Amino acid sequence: MITYSLRARVAKPGPAPAAWSRKVADLVGAKTGVTPTVLIRVGGAQEILFASQYENFAAFETAQAQLLGDADYIALLDTMQSQGLFDSASVDTAFWLPA
Repeated sequence: MITYSLRARVAKPGPAPAAWSRKVADLVGAKTGVTPTVLIRVGGAQEILFASQYENFAAFETAQAQLLGDADYIALLDTMQSQGLFDSASVDTAFWLPA
């Protein structure tokens, strides 16, 4: 089992970044069968973290391939970018293994 995380700093104050994050998590779940958990940082700079678990790297790669070819997912990414919801320089991704 692996866990994938993606963290980004919110660039646009207000409820739009969190609402967008929940919407994209639901879409990812519907398209891949793996719904990311969406977490909002308490204190400090406002950040949003997506975390999802996969059986292995092959399962992660399959899910990513499904998303990158999906028009609805690409449209949500375009919306995020055009509305300036997140600071793109702050995006951090990681893979995690159980201890």
